[in-house]
Amino acid sequence: MKLYTKAGDEGETSLYNGEKHRKSSEYFAVLGDIDELSCFIGLALAASREAQHTAELPYAIDMELTEIQSRLLDIGSSIASPQVGSEPRAARLKFTSHLTAGLEAWMDNMDKALPPLTNFILPGGTKISAYLHVCRAIARRAERSYVALLDSVDERPDDSAAILQCLNRLSDYFFMTARFVSHKSGLEDTIYVKHA
Repeated sequence: MKLYTKAGDEGETSLYNGEKHRKSSEYFAVLGDIDELSCFIGLALAASREAQHTAELPYAIDMELTEIQSRLLDIGSSIASPQVGSEPRAARLKFTSHLTAGLEAWMDNMDKALPPLTNFILPGGTKISAYLHVCRAIARRAERSYVALLDSVDERPDDSAAILQCLNRLSDYFFMTARFVSHKSGLEDTIYVKHA
C-alpha cells in the first residue's frame, strides 16, 4: 500500500467522516497546530534522551509528555469527527476532562519546588526548557485555532468545552514545566528587564 493517495492534490482533504474540506479550513488549521505541538513535544523528549534522564528532565515528566502526545491524538480524532455528519454518532471518540485534571495535579506538584514567580520571564534555559516554551506558544495557537473552528460551525460538539479547557491548561503546563526543568538544572529564570 502506497503512502501517497493523490486525493489531496487539488487542495482538499477529508475528515474521518468523509466530509471534504479545503485544506485552508479551520478544521485543518487546528489539526495542524495539534500535530505541530506533538512534534515539538517529541523534540523535548529526544533532548531528554540525549541527556540520559539527568536532572534536566526527571523521568516523571518524560512520562507526562508521552501521555500528553497520546491525548493530543484523541483531541485530533474528536475534532476530525464532527458531531454533525458523523454516523453513527456512538462511534465518535468523545474527549473527556481526564487529562486536564492530570495537568493540574502535575503543575501543583512542580509548583511546590519552584520559587515564586514575581516577574515576566524570557523563554530559554536548557535545550529541553526552550523546547517546552515553544510547546507553550504552539498550545496557545492551537487554542486560538480551535476557538476559530467553534465560531465557524453551527453546532458545537458536546466535548468542545473539555477540549477547550484542556488546550488552555496545556499552555500553563508547558510554562510550568519549562521553569521546573531549568530549576532542576540549577538555572534561575531569566527576568524580563524593562527598557529604561
